[in-house]
Amino acid sequence: MGIVSPTVLIVDDHEVFRTSARALLQAERLAEAPDPPVVVVVSGREATTYGPRLRQAPVRGFISKSELSGRALAALVGLTARCSAGS
Repeated sequence: MGIVSPTVLIVDDHEVFRTSARALLQAERLAEAPDPPVVVVVSGREATTYGPRLRQAPVRGFISKSELSGRALAALVGLTARCSAGS
């Protein structure tokens, strides 16, 4: 029996997002890189929708689209927010 590679289905109504996500997944595995980038999951759904999968994923955290802002993202990744009050 040969090695079976995982299959990923990217579903989103924005073509640009689908293209970008596909390019990232086809590149070297981000979480396994020697100096991996910080990965944050952003979704229109609430975190509870993803259950244990989200807790087990090698990500820094989760932000729902309704809460997404420069300030929220900066706080999650530990950066000083340099955002206007409207971001």
